[in-house]
Amino acid sequence: MRRFALLLLPALCWSASTSITIDQLITMARAVPPEFSAEALIRIAAIDKVEKTRKIDLLEEAFRRAGDAQLPYKRRASIVKVAGPAGVYNRTAAQGLDALSLRLKAVRAMLLLDAARARDLFRRIPPLKLPALACEEYLVYDVDAFYDALSHVSRETLTPAEIEKGEELRLIEPYLNSITSPVQLPGAARLIAGSTVNDKDFQTLMAAFSKVMVKIKGDDRSFSFAPVGPPIRAIVEAAEKRKLPAAPLLEAYRLYIVNNMAAARCADDDLMVYEATSFAFADPRAAEQQGPDPSAYFNDHLRVPPLQEIKEVEVTPSKLEGVATGLRGCDDEACKSIVLQYTGLIFDADRNPLPFAKKETPEWQGHVEDLLTAMAGWKPVAPSAAAEHFREKSSLYSDLVNIQPNTAGRIKVLRAELQYVVKDKAGAESRAQWFLPINGIIGRVTLDPLGLGVLSDDLRNSGDPIITLFTELDAIAPRRPDLIMPLI
Repeated sequence: MRRFALLLLPALCWSASTSITIDQLITMARAVPPEFSAEALIRIAAIDKVEKTRKIDLLEEAFRRAGDAQLPYKRRASIVKVAGPAGVYNRTAAQGLDALSLRLKAVRAMLLLDAARARDLFRRIPPLKLPALACEEYLVYDVDAFYDALSHVSRETLTPAEIEKGEELRLIEPYLNSITSPVQLPGAARLIAGSTVNDKDFQTLMAAFSKVMVKIKGDDRSFSFAPVGPPIRAIVEAAEKRKLPAAPLLEAYRLYIVNNMAAARCADDDLMVYEATSFAFADPRAAEQQGPDPSAYFNDHLRVPPLQEIKEVEVTPSKLEGVATGLRGCDDEACKSIVLQYTGLIFDADRNPLPFAKKETPEWQGHVEDLLTAMAGWKPVAPSAAAEHFREKSSLYSDLVNIQPNTAGRIKVLRAELQYVVKDKAGAESRAQWFLPINGIIGRVTLDPLGLGVLSDDLRNSGDPIITLFTELDAIAPRRPDLIMPLI
């Protein structure tokens, strides 16, 4: 009990540091751009002392506001092995500030309050429209959460009597029929595998899934990103338990593999092999690894007679075309000079890591001051490079915070980062990307209020209503560490 109390102490201290009321917080939330408004209202609705009817109203309002978010869907980097902006894009996506993610958050929160309203909200989400991607693009759509939410809605809002009457089938099937992108298939397959429909309806779902799957081709970037073999294996196992034939599904999946692997493919697909972790936090897709060759997975784990093995000649690409662009950053001399200074704070002349004691010396701290001065004067090489510059500069500030040996050093860097991000709001590629470093600063204060709490006044006095809102929100309802760590 004592250990648990000690873990709670920082959060309690932070939550006691504001006098803002719930009503004031709601007013503040309604005055900011829609993605921030929706996110704040959802979090306010989770506060225990807000009464149930008001929670429901807030979630419905958040759902409406989410539709006007700047970004329609979550997009993440499909290639993470190359040093560059991939980490920024993935951390931006982790905030869930796109329209679909926000609507799904509202639905999931509503499930705890009113099942019927939650189902109604879900049905009001517009059909997913995911355009095919060129090989030059490496940001792919990530809509797994949509099918996960649909699974929860079907399980938690339908009564056994409704399921028996086929309501689960009628809820799910239209979403299967509207699939157009490879990235939708893994989530949809898991949805089918976990459904509680009767055997006849299960066969109907498998048939609908098979029908759309064989039609999907011409988007190799998304095809290579979305491993559907393991989820299909889950459907097959569920069918076997029901004593239902899965051969038509496997035949359709075989055709899907051949159609896509034998078509024109991106020349850099080998870079898209997933690792178990990405950017210091677990990759939720790691458990679905099927390797870089879907045909090999099919042959080894799914094929059953009379289906034939997929031969190499069947999946030889018709041609290789295009590679992802924009993977690498920091191409200009000013950026390279800044990075060189930063590297000197980590390694000695022989590329050995500097010992911790070295970082506590006045000499090392002087080099930090020099770097902060250089970063303050660092400007984009051209207006067209503003977004890239914002990503690189804000990321470097965050990295610099992480290598500081003490709280005083972290405060100094965080203040410099805050000052920069507030001034360069127009430089970011999107509002969500601009908010990422701010979100990280607020999160660091939430995790360490006794050490970094002095920054709360800097945040509140920044003059930006979004920053003030989320500073007060974290003070009233601190986020869990697992929600903060992926952002920093």
